[in-house]
Amino acid sequence: MSFGRIVVSQPRWWPLRLREALPVALAGERAALAVAVALALGFWALASYLVIAEYDTFHRHNFRDFATYANVLWNTGQGRPYQTTLLYRNTSHLAEHVAPVLLPLALLFRLVPDPRLLVALQQGALALAGFGLYLLARARLGTPWGALVVPAGFYLAPNLSDAILFFGFYPVALTTVPLVFGAYFILTGRPWRGALVAASTLLIEETSALALFGLGLLLLLHRRPRSGLLLAGLATAWLGFAALVFMPAHHLARTLPEAGNRTLDKFSDVMADPRVALERVIERGPGLARWFLLPTAGLPLLAPQALVAALPTSGVLLLQHYEQDIISQRITPAIPLVWVAAVEGLAALGSGRRRAIGLGLMGALTLATYLASSQLPGGGLYDPRHITWDEASGPLARAVAAIPPEAAVAATRNVAVHLADREKVWIFPFKYVRILKPRPGEVDWWVLDTTEEGVAAELPREQLSPLRLAPTYGLWLIEDSVLVATKSLPRPTQSAAADFGGVLRLGGYEIHPTQSGITLRLWWRVAGPPGHDYLRLVSLVGADGRRLAEQKGPATRSYYGTAQWKEGQEVLEELSLPLAPADRGALARVQLRWREADTGKPLTLPNGSAVYELPVQTP
Repeated sequence: MSFGRIVVSQPRWWPLRLREALPVALAGERAALAVAVALALGFWALASYLVIAEYDTFHRHNFRDFATYANVLWNTGQGRPYQTTLLYRNTSHLAEHVAPVLLPLALLFRLVPDPRLLVALQQGALALAGFGLYLLARARLGTPWGALVVPAGFYLAPNLSDAILFFGFYPVALTTVPLVFGAYFILTGRPWRGALVAASTLLIEETSALALFGLGLLLLLHRRPRSGLLLAGLATAWLGFAALVFMPAHHLARTLPEAGNRTLDKFSDVMADPRVALERVIERGPGLARWFLLPTAGLPLLAPQALVAALPTSGVLLLQHYEQDIISQRITPAIPLVWVAAVEGLAALGSGRRRAIGLGLMGALTLATYLASSQLPGGGLYDPRHITWDEASGPLARAVAAIPPEAAVAATRNVAVHLADREKVWIFPFKYVRILKPRPGEVDWWVLDTTEEGVAAELPREQLSPLRLAPTYGLWLIEDSVLVATKSLPRPTQSAAADFGGVLRLGGYEIHPTQSGITLRLWWRVAGPPGHDYLRLVSLVGADGRRLAEQKGPATRSYYGTAQWKEGQEVLEELSLPLAPADRGALARVQLRWREADTGKPLTLPNGSAVYELPVQTP
């Protein structure tokens, strides 16, 4: 077209427009990629912080498996491969799982024997899996910014936090990385590379073979028969070898069920009556479907050829005995595969408005489920008390710090992981360990959080309880929440000689000022059979005789009253007594009394007094 001397040639303008538009597009892709990296790093930092804070404050009572893996890694690094005392029915972890990845991790753990390192590694793997989902979404959807909805949903969805996030460390979480990147290569036209990457998951843990079999089915449905059959066959062979040959070879014969194979025993009722399988699918399936599909807005259902990858893992867990395993760490390999299917569901919607609606719906439902039931901050099940230092955290930290590294220990679930760096550690109560309990006297130190459900009730009943064993353990009562039983009871630095009724004798004490009051240590020896439950009273008294504070004890009175204390037993009480700011400078002495709990009758000193006084040295 010609307008006077100006000639406009349309074809000559397109390269110029392309040269102008390309940098803008590339800048947009780089910006979206940077956001995806920031999401992954942010998730890693937050998820690591939350679990490490729970570890540091002794709050999570579901750290049993975390302690087990820390103990396995420590023993492996010390030349005892896969050995542990923390399993219910075996002494070798090889009887429970085939996890080759624990060997290199043991070398790392020997250099840095800190369980928090394992937390950081696990959360890093989950963060990397989310980044892999972003790469897949970007490639399949062609919208870098819209693709960000997928990793954000994966990180925020309650199913991830329910299954793996807040339970310390599981090797199975590491399988998410090769599974996601294997799926990425498969679905972007590189099936053999994807199959090779996905197959490496077998080097992590044998349960991932189910997910690997699912990816084999995905390849078959995408008309990749050779790679699909190879992957499914490899997964089947590995899982069969692990479950039928390798793990049974390491089982303890005396702990085996009647079927003779613990893995198959989980499906014994299904094998005996196939109708049970249908009943379990009907009973458990809808809940599992909601758990998976609500955050993904049901989009995986639009891509059944991809969703099939998650079915073997989910189906096996649906059929076995233990219903709680359906949303346990065992289902972790299936979680990112459902998100892979969600990406394929979005791709099936085509471009334009329908895909935008799909992305919007996914984002909205992820946010809704997060607000309703996520354990992350802002979620419906988030509890900040789990990461907050409280009255039990300090006593537990002091107890753990006092234990020699070579000592054999028994501890409650939230403490055992802090003491896993030794050959022998057990979790109390022993109610699940019918055969592999410690021998009488084998435990050197016990560290028990008596606020944990069932612990105080089990202490007087358990035959191997430190309160029942002979010779008697010394008891270190730290505040009202922690019971330490030991053969090497700490001794206070100040001596004393107060004999209450020829029954309870004070042999030493310590008084330390604190910012809020004082810390008091009282060392008692049971001089004679108590015969009664006695109540101990500590009073803080000012120079003018005014009572400033009072505390009752001992801390064991609800489950191990003094009537059960043994003659010759030593008991160390460690108490924190707060004072009002105006009274801290007025404190002059500490008064001690013992009296019968039911009648109030006092135990008297040889001079007839019912009160023994300790001087307080003012700084």
